[in-house]
Amino acid sequence: MPSFAKAKHRFFLSATLINDSILLKEFGVSREAATNTIRPPIVGDIGERMVLAPSLIDKSLEPEIPGLCKKVAERGYNVVVLVPSFKAGDRWANAGATVVPKEEVSGTVEKLRTLKGNFVVLANRYDGIDLPDDACRVLVLDGLPAGESYYDQHLASVRADSALVTGRVAQTIEQGLGRGVRSGKDCCVVLLCGSHLVQFVGVKERLNLFSPETKQQFVIGQEIAKLAKQGTGTSVQKLFDLMGKCLKSDQGWKTYHAKKMIGLAPVKHDAAKLDIALAERAASPKFRAGSAIEAGELVQKDLDPRKMAAESDKGWFVQMAANYFHASDPNRAQEMQRKAFEWNRLLFRPVAGVRYQKMIARAGLQAQNTLTWVQTHTDPNAITVSVEALVNNLVFGVHHSIFEQAWADLGTILGFKSERPEEEQGKGPDALWAMPENHYLLTEVKNEVEVDRTEIQQREAEQMSNSANWFEKEYGKGVPITLLMVHPAEDLADSAYPPTKTKVMTLRKLEELHARLRAFAAALASKAPEAWTGTEIGALRASHYLDAGSIRSNYCVPVKR
Repeated sequence: MPSFAKAKHRFFLSATLINDSILLKEFGVSREAATNTIRPPIVGDIGERMVLAPSLIDKSLEPEIPGLCKKVAERGYNVVVLVPSFKAGDRWANAGATVVPKEEVSGTVEKLRTLKGNFVVLANRYDGIDLPDDACRVLVLDGLPAGESYYDQHLASVRADSALVTGRVAQTIEQGLGRGVRSGKDCCVVLLCGSHLVQFVGVKERLNLFSPETKQQFVIGQEIAKLAKQGTGTSVQKLFDLMGKCLKSDQGWKTYHAKKMIGLAPVKHDAAKLDIALAERAASPKFRAGSAIEAGELVQKDLDPRKMAAESDKGWFVQMAANYFHASDPNRAQEMQRKAFEWNRLLFRPVAGVRYQKMIARAGLQAQNTLTWVQTHTDPNAITVSVEALVNNLVFGVHHSIFEQAWADLGTILGFKSERPEEEQGKGPDALWAMPENHYLLTEVKNEVEVDRTEIQQREAEQMSNSANWFEKEYGKGVPITLLMVHPAEDLADSAYPPTKTKVMTLRKLEELHARLRAFAAALASKAPEAWTGTEIGALRASHYLDAGSIRSNYCVPVKR
């Protein structure tokens, strides 16, 4: 659009823009303009938001929230639920909410502004709608916003540890939170539901991705939730009473919120993000103009991967340069892609392949590794939410890649080295854990098999044999290894001959693991994350049968004919 691109003056207005680098990359705004934005001082007058995560008050509250919201609506308050998809709106519809079709959103917003007592669900509407004052007194965010395009979903899958990518999710959440409070005199209760969303905001480093005001309101919510837990009555009644403080304009709540919101420091510009945005913006037109080498060298020169915090980002931007070089110098591109793959093994594999590097677990670090994970959380109950989100992905019936990633994450949480060779290398088992004393756990995941299957089939046994042979080739003969198959059956078909001593994690054994993980998380939630020590974590893990030996023996059975 020439009228936009060539305009002398362009104005960009946003109440929820945390990452200014978007202006540079997407709109070509100069660095000087992006770092000298006009913004009001933070004086605590952005409106009252009581942001609560019910599962941090009591994990049993999660299934009660739709019914609670219906009662709130029946008392004359408008309740609006934001979900990432129409499918996610089903549980709210079962509680009496109206899931609004796309073509009826405008009419529904108008209805909310004129009538009270509505209970509606909007799918993937985190921005673009205004619900001031009585139009929305209770706003529910249910579930983690998903990428709108396949490209966004791909970014999330290959750069899960990147603040550049999780920052986009935080931006969407921030926009969603802004739907219900539109002025300094407005007020709204915000409920965060869904284990993955609560887990996201329960990690310390991700809190820093939000604006100072929103981050502080998360902290306020956690503080008042702790006070609410000390009161009398059921968990549902405690939550209902807490919400009433905001809905009924309790003076004590208003004073407390206002006091907490004064004196917040504004967001500092992230120089590294701006550098990345400028390089991406500059390289793209060079490539489109046919200057592939120049585009690749520009990215290579301006972006030093060694300065990036996330390994996945290092690989991603080397791959970006390789992508540009490939049009004019495929050999150079392949060399760069080899380096990119070393940093991030979820990226494209070089044509010539890569040499596998063996994992070695150092003894004595397992408890410390688990402690490091525990201390990433902002609240004790956030640990139980994280484990619950993990357990929800370790079930029969979910997509195998979701289960495999959750299994790899579990290995990391328990302090082991963990990887997914088949996904990362294109060969080998679905998962491999390196345990103390040079012992390994090799896992083949068959969680998409129908749970009423009674036998392990020949092709499944052959796959286990193939993975065992791969392990022997890469790690050598005689290395201690436990072969585990996640499968609903333990009996072998007549034609199935897996390696000797193959074990199976059946549905019953998987559920036993779930129970142990939940109990372990509950024990960890008994005190603040920073109060634990490595020695205590090690003892606690062993007492819940989550040490290396217990994992290899307690949650599986031998295959039988």
